[in-house]
Amino acid sequence: AVEDEDRLAVGATALFDIDPVAVTHVDHALIEGLDLRIEIGGCALLPCDPVHGVIIYGFAGTRYPESMMTDLNTIDPAEVAKFEAMAAEWWDPAGKFKPLHMMNPVRLDYISRQIAAEFGRDLSRPEPFAGLRLLDIGCGGGLLSEPMARLGATVVGADAAARNIPVARLHAEAQGLEIDYRHAPAEVLADTGEQFDVVLAMEIIEHVADPEGFMLTCKSLLKPGGLIVCSTLNRN
Repeated sequence: AVEDEDRLAVGATALFDIDPVAVTHVDHALIEGLDLRIEIGGCALLPCDPVHGVIIYGFAGTRYPESMMTDLNTIDPAEVAKFEAMAAEWWDPAGKFKPLHMMNPVRLDYISRQIAAEFGRDLSRPEPFAGLRLLDIGCGGGLLSEPMARLGATVVGADAAARNIPVARLHAEAQGLEIDYRHAPAEVLADTGEQFDVVLAMEIIEHVADPEGFMLTCKSLLKPGGLIVCSTLNRN
């Protein structure tokens, strides 16, 4: 839900193909009881403290030939073009991605708890996800990739929209984070034999042409015993 008097927020709902709903206050246990210490810019609605721990450095950025980016049946070119046009606004908490900035602390809390439960990690300790290799599919500007890296995971962020990648890389560099950002869809990573402990596919499945094929690809990217977290917006 977004405030219907906020022009930017209402405009952003077009990104998700949803209708704005006027709200004055949200009561939710995850919001009221948020205890995962994640510093997210532009989230004044929630009390946030910095993540603790030493940064884990990943790999240098990887590029793929354009020939590998074509004929992938889950990609929707119109959706890719839409995000390309908005790439520079990823880290503007008052811009077109305002809804993602608002919901990010809640979904980060959920994701982190699921990973911790699956792999027996203690979120109160520094670098609780150290040793885990994590893929953020449809990483955009890195709103999820950066917190996961701060929590110790070795992060690969992949996106089919080429203009998102330099935005994500520049922001991560400014934060002192080294994240392996790649201009590649999930199918390319699967074809090259990549494997991950955790695959995140957050608010991406609604933008692909073949959801079932996309999920099968995500499954193929998991190591045995791995975890996939997928979410999409409820448009009902």
